[in-house]
Amino acid sequence: MQKFEKYFDNRGKVKKIKVALKDCPEEFKRDNQFTLYAAKYIRNADKSNWKWKVSFEEKEITFWYPRFRHMMLSANNDIDDRIIFGGWMLSEMLVEVPT
Repeated sequence: MQKFEKYFDNRGKVKKIKVALKDCPEEFKRDNQFTLYAAKYIRNADKSNWKWKVSFEEKEITFWYPRFRHMMLSANNDIDDRIIFGGWMLSEMLVEVPT
C-alpha cells in the first residue's frame, strides 16, 4: 500500500489522481472485478463482508480505508477516475471481491 502514499496529502485526501491513473496497471483501466466493485461501492456497497489481506494489520486498515472512502465519495474527481483508482486500491487491500 505504500505505493499509494504519493497520491494522497497529509490529511488523507487524494491530490494526484491523474498521476495515479498514469501509474495504474492497464487491467484497471477497463472493467474487471475490482473496478466493478468500486463502482458499486460509490452506490453504497456494504463493507461488512470485506476480507482484508492477511498482511493488513488493523492500523493499516484504519489508515487506508478512510483514504479510499474519501477518494471514492469525493465529487472533486471524475467518477471514472475514482472507479479506476479505487479498483486498483481494492486489489491491494482485499483478498477477493465481496459477493
